[in-house]
Amino acid sequence: MLRSLVGSEVCIRDRYQRRVHGSLQMVFHPDRIQDNCTRADTRYAQAYSAHINEAYKALSHDLHRAVYLLKINGIAVLEEGERTEDPQLLEEMLEMNERIQETQDSKELSEIRKTIEKKKKNILSEIGRLFITQTYYSIRPLLNELKYLTTSEEMLTNAEERLANQS
Repeated sequence: MLRSLVGSEVCIRDRYQRRVHGSLQMVFHPDRIQDNCTRADTRYAQAYSAHINEAYKALSHDLHRAVYLLKINGIAVLEEGERTEDPQLLEEMLEMNERIQETQDSKELSEIRKTIEKKKKNILSEIGRLFITQTYYSIRPLLNELKYLTTSEEMLTNAEERLANQS
């Protein structure tokens, strides 16, 4: 079902996602089931609604969306705890994370956020191009970088909250 919603689109507009999710839930949400429906109908609606919510969650997250699209194309992807072998990427991410943890300046955090967002945008654009050309195996290293950037972005959000609470 998720495959029919996305095809191989890596870059999906949030508004489109919300509209499709809402439309599907209007039809399949268990609360929409009429009183004269059978228990089997209700169970079907519950299962389908849960599947719709799972799909929406996957589509709403850049990394999860790309991983899903690779999986449906038969490509093994990031396993839990899998690490990159690219020492340059590891060093770059380590330095960025140290900057995030050590800074006490919201402007510096803002600059780091801009850097992360720019890198993610470039990676997603390249991943989209690779999906179009069906060069799936070239996507894995980009997913590793996207995974690290996503982790750094989460650290950045925590650091921003920490600074806001200190004010």
